Amino acid sequence: MLLPENMVRLQIISDKSAVDPIVTKLLKLGMFQPEDPLYPLSNERIEDARRLITAVQDHVSKLKIIMELGGLVIEPLGSIKVVNWIKAAQMSVKKRRN
Repeated sequence: MLLPENMVRLQIISDKSAVDPIVTKLLKLGMFQPEDPLYPLSNERIEDARRLITAVQDHVSKLKIIMELGGLVIEPLGSIKVVNWIKAAQMSVKKRRN
C-alpha cells in the first residue's frame, strides 16, 4: 500500500520511446504510482535551471575549499558500478523492509 508519508515525487526525463519500458519496470517493483507531470518540460524551465546551476556550482566550490581546509576527504574512494538498475532498486527495497 502506498501511503502519502512514504511517497516521494520523482520526475523521470527520457526519450519518448523509452517511457513504456521504464514505467513497466517501475510498476513491477510495486512501489510506483504513475501520474502525469504537473508542469511540462519547457525551454523556460531549462533556462531557469541553467541560471541556478551557476549558483549551485559556486556553493559546491566553497564547500570543497572548506572541506580541504578542515582536512576532510572530498572525493570518496571507489565507484558505484551498477549493471542492472532494476535489480539494484529491488535490493534497496528489500534492505529497507528488513
